Amino acid sequence: MEYKTFRNNCIKEQNRGKRIKFISIISVVVLVGVVAATIFIVKGISSKQQSLSISDKTVPTLILIKDMPKEPEEPEVLKFTGDYETPVMYSLEEGAEVRDITASYAILYDLKSGTVLYEKNSNEKCYPASLTKLLTASVAMNVCKDKDMVFEVGDELAYVEPDASSAFLVQGEKLTLEMLIDALLLPSGGDAAYVIAVNVGRYYANDKDLSTQEALDVFVNLMNITAQEIGAANSNFVTPDGYHNENHYTTASDMLKISLYSMSFPIIKQATSKTYAEYDIVSGEHHIWYNSNEMLAPNSQYYYNKLEGLKTGYTDEAGQCLASYAVDGDMELVGIVMKSAYKADRFYDTEILLEAGFDYLRNYS
Repeated sequence: MEYKTFRNNCIKEQNRGKRIKFISIISVVVLVGVVAATIFIVKGISSKQQSLSISDKTVPTLILIKDMPKEPEEPEVLKFTGDYETPVMYSLEEGAEVRDITASYAILYDLKSGTVLYEKNSNEKCYPASLTKLLTASVAMNVCKDKDMVFEVGDELAYVEPDASSAFLVQGEKLTLEMLIDALLLPSGGDAAYVIAVNVGRYYANDKDLSTQEALDVFVNLMNITAQEIGAANSNFVTPDGYHNENHYTTASDMLKISLYSMSFPIIKQATSKTYAEYDIVSGEHHIWYNSNEMLAPNSQYYYNKLEGLKTGYTDEAGQCLASYAVDGDMELVGIVMKSAYKADRFYDTEILLEAGFDYLRNYS
């Protein structure tokens, strides 16, 4: 047989095999379709028969939507909704000088409308420094409720870094929670942060015998749980005082949420508005603490008469930070500036931010 003839016969056999294989596949598909259709028809008839005789059966109890378990909601993402499109804040008064802010991260929020008027890198990771203490105070008040609870200063003072800011508490002293909140938020006492954390940790665990580290772990866990619950989902906290740690971070947007949450506690809101606090504490010692927020002090060069409170913060890595709450008539603003260039700049940046916000609301809202 010639090669050409042999080759043609092979091709014919291959094509025949392919046709047989194709026909077999089609047959199987058709058969499966027929079986599926038959099952569907039978089920439909059965279902129809059941529906016709439902009056003979017990109707199941309906589960109301409100009683059904809910999927956890996605944390709210604060979005920029204002008219400012650059980091430069413009005064809206005709002929006014254009002023910029030095802060690397910033956000400005209008309480009345619930909207963000301005943001600058507000969702980028940064370090909160002592702004952390707003969360520390909030967790303490949320857990304990009673501002008159008395706590004793213990060996947790050993956890305070030597160069951390201090309220100059001494082991063995006894203070109410309200006093400790002032010691925490006015002079930004790192010692007060650890006294609160350890005592509240033991109280929450209902175990006075917890070691200092165990109680501290309980409290820090509560800080992170609280942050997640209020939507500050891009933060992680490892200390109650905010002393720098690579794993202790937040965003300006998250710090806004934490600031707003802290303001829901009257004791905290009131504490951040004080220029100073003076006490004869429970154990008899005398303490006086001055607020590190110089924008509140009438005799300060940074005084801003619309400011009502909140918190300063600083570490080398975090830079100069300030969370602010200001009121002008019926307008209320909360501002966050983080990593301003110098100490004075956190006050100047805050005033620029707030004034531009009030100016905008006054003219366009």
